[in-house]
Amino acid sequence: MSDKFFIQYKHDDMNPDYTGSKSIWANDEKAAMKLMLGRNGKIGEWLTNKKGARIKITSIAKIL
Repeated sequence: MSDKFFIQYKHDDMNPDYTGSKSIWANDEKAAMKLMLGRNGKIGEWLTNKKGARIKITSIAKIL
């Protein structure tokens, strides 16, 4: 059964004060991060997403 996750992230191309957010349905936190970025990674690490942008996941929370 899938759960809904709320992901907050920083985007390298945006103003340093910018914090983006996205809600994703996934089985767990790892799967939610993989759906957003297209690869596995760790929270707090700069990664490149599917489109080539540098993104840093700052938090992932399960929404009840």
